[in-house]
Amino acid sequence: MASVRIRGLWRISLTAHEGAKLKVTTAIDEAELEVFTATRSSLSGEFRVGNKKVPVKGRVKPGSPAVVTISEATASGGPVADGLEAIVYIPPWWPTVDYEHDLVFGTMVIGKGSSIRDKELRSRLIAIMGVQPFA
Repeated sequence: MASVRIRGLWRISLTAHEGAKLKVTTAIDEAELEVFTATRSSLSGEFRVGNKKVPVKGRVKPGSPAVVTISEATASGGPVADGLEAIVYIPPWWPTVDYEHDLVFGTMVIGKGSSIRDKELRSRLIAIMGVQPFA
């Protein structure tokens, strides 16, 4: 069984549901999550959307699926109150699938305290999906 490589650059798609019918989704933006370090107990990196980038900290809970929590951090590493927060799931591997990339998916919110000021992203539940090609 292969394991997901958390460190590295993830290309992230951001979408949201619109209107009363939840069947309609709208692509909001593209983003990147670069994970600099990841251990069983912590994660650090940078989230980039548009021309804005914010430091993030998180935690990886190994398993199948693995769960990753991510929060916006200050430059000194402390938490940002009401900042960016995400929970990401890493699906299990199926031995019959020929993978070319790792895949993650989850949800994200960007609160009023975030350094990301984009009104399109603020205070919405955002679906995220990310891929990282194998090196």
